[in-house]
Amino acid sequence: MALLGVGTLAALTVGGWALRGRGKPAAQETVLPTVTAANAYDRQCQTYYEGADGALYWVFAAFSPAGSDGENCPNGYRSQLIAAGEESWGPLTLYAYDAVTGKNAREAFAPLVEDWQVTASAQEGDACRIVMEDADYSAGGAMYAREHIATSLCGRNEITWTLHMRNGDTVTLTQVEEYGERPAVDYRWENEDMTTPTALQALLDRAAEETEPEDVVTVYLPAVTYDQPLHVRRDMNLIGDGTVLTGGLVVEPLAYGDDKEVCVNVRDVTFAGDGGVGLQVMGPTWVQGCRFTGWDVAAQALDGGWICSQENTYDSNGVALDLDSGSAMLCGSNMNNSRFLRNGVAIRVKRLPVEWMTLDLYDCSFYGNTVDLDDPQGLVVRR
Repeated sequence: MALLGVGTLAALTVGGWALRGRGKPAAQETVLPTVTAANAYDRQCQTYYEGADGALYWVFAAFSPAGSDGENCPNGYRSQLIAAGEESWGPLTLYAYDAVTGKNAREAFAPLVEDWQVTASAQEGDACRIVMEDADYSAGGAMYAREHIATSLCGRNEITWTLHMRNGDTVTLTQVEEYGERPAVDYRWENEDMTTPTALQALLDRAAEETEPEDVVTVYLPAVTYDQPLHVRRDMNLIGDGTVLTGGLVVEPLAYGDDKEVCVNVRDVTFAGDGGVGLQVMGPTWVQGCRFTGWDVAAQALDGGWICSQENTYDSNGVALDLDSGSAMLCGSNMNNSRFLRNGVAIRVKRLPVEWMTLDLYDCSFYGNTVDLDDPQGLVVRR
């Protein structure tokens, strides 16, 4: 069967896509939706393919399970700035749609494929690493997927998808990624005034104002107890060292960028409360090595926010983790190695940011909670 590239189809019609069937008169042409590929990258990551079953398929690659509007769409190029020494994980996904109906057709297309692979080759810099285990993004409509790992040293990479069809055809799609290093700006308690909540808040505000959006901002906190609420208004790292927050922390909505991950990282901080909310986020927030105790709600994600909990302890709170976010840029869909002890409710899930998403708990322990999971929609999976 024939592999019909975007350029080939474009030559067959004016004002839309058309494919003439074998022996069909012009009146019976199948008219396809117009492909609006604005650049060469998006043209190279998609194609039309007439399968051995006689159906016409639209096959394309992307870098995510779904677009911001929840729809899958071709994506042939992405760029990202990554902090030195850090890794960025992300999905590579491939889709098959019925070109006539516009519906996902992976179940019909997959039996036509004998084998497939996806590779990364460095045109400049180091090659991205492809995680060879299957990544399951089927809930988001993907037919095939892999996780891949990049660093700032990866430079420019070409991602190549190769489908070997049972009838001997080969389908090839390509994507391009470019990576660079994010500049680092550090604020250390040895050099900055962080002795009071007022002083620390002034520093956090100044850091948001005087740094560039692409900067990696890290604030190294002292062994001080802060008894007033603190607010973070840009993506940054907050690294504690004997730091205690009794007034709580609020992550305000963050400005997203197309070429960098946006996330607030909070590490090694003790949240010790007497009621109220310990950590409230309206932006993606990664929390690691922290302890929460004594709060009505220890950690809460609202619209625009998400909490990725790693190696934390939630002890003696009304609700330990309250997830009520209908939209957010995710910094991970897993909760790993966290302990939930003697809480009223350990994890309450009201909404998750993506419709098809589940919350996966890996190596999390529960002891003495009145309710471990308040999850009426069945969105939590314990691994």
